[in-house]
Amino acid sequence: MSAHHYGDLVDELGTRFTRTSVYRRKVEQSCADDGAYLWVRSAGPARSVQMQVPDRPVERLMRGLPVTALRLSLPQQDGHALVYPAPGPWSLGKLLMQQHPRQSYPRARELLRELGVLLRHLHASPPADVALLAADRRPDRSGVHRLAHWLAGGDATASEPLRRLAALTSDQLGQGRWRKLRDWCDAALDDRAGRVLLHGNPGTGVLVPGLGDLSSVLLIGEDVQVGPTALDTGRVLGELTELRGIITRKGGQEAAAQWSKLGRAFLDGYADDLSPLAGTIATLTVLAHVRDYCEFVGWDDWWFSVALEIIAEQLDGNGKGAVDWH
Repeated sequence: MSAHHYGDLVDELGTRFTRTSVYRRKVEQSCADDGAYLWVRSAGPARSVQMQVPDRPVERLMRGLPVTALRLSLPQQDGHALVYPAPGPWSLGKLLMQQHPRQSYPRARELLRELGVLLRHLHASPPADVALLAADRRPDRSGVHRLAHWLAGGDATASEPLRRLAALTSDQLGQGRWRKLRDWCDAALDDRAGRVLLHGNPGTGVLVPGLGDLSSVLLIGEDVQVGPTALDTGRVLGELTELRGIITRKGGQEAAAQWSKLGRAFLDGYADDLSPLAGTIATLTVLAHVRDYCEFVGWDDWWFSVALEIIAEQLDGNGKGAVDWH
């Protein structure tokens, strides 16, 4: 299907790793059940593996999950692109960046609570079914995996920006914290840490609020994998932790306290005992974001320095700050 046949282009975003184009569907294509928009996602030029829809057994497993207020949006393959139906043109992440907190935070709390509920159901998939998928669904292309490779020196000759980031990280964190990060990566990617069905990359960027009375959706499929629950919960908490640190520095403690209500909402929705790895992976998620941004987008002096301060705080507190939202 050509871009013209998707409908009218309303937004484009992405990096050298992943590209996203959002289209308003033509009237004859629109479906009341799944919304008037199509999110078309594809690999960027720096990504060596093309995106693929989930295997049929994985898709059947996800379609059999309990129905929640936040719905799953599963993709269809169109050449090298994945096409997701959606009820709106903007992600929750974009709304949080563009709208005033008084406008965006109440809806964000609701959606993050629903995200917690949905992930809890996903993680509770029958172990026997998950075991059948485990061999083909390893987290070998996740942000944490790329981070582990980089920390081990695997990207030493990949690019000047990554070498520059390694030097900055080593200088700002010190060798002791660097070694701790490597140990945490090993723990996060250890097969013995647990094996449940995972979204693989949940967060505000793939959570699409519904317009009007339509249900909001979570885009899912391209990163589905098997691993410990903390690879999902830690991914969400890491994003929220990073932004809380930035908000603290820009807006002060009161602004951060308001943001913390979003983290509490997610944990309320998940309503299950967090894995001890959750704070660990949340911390790794912040650095994985910095590492990927450096490779796939560009350099940002202020943000990288602040993010490393946040990472140092979490390392020194053994990740506890990323799971404490009171």
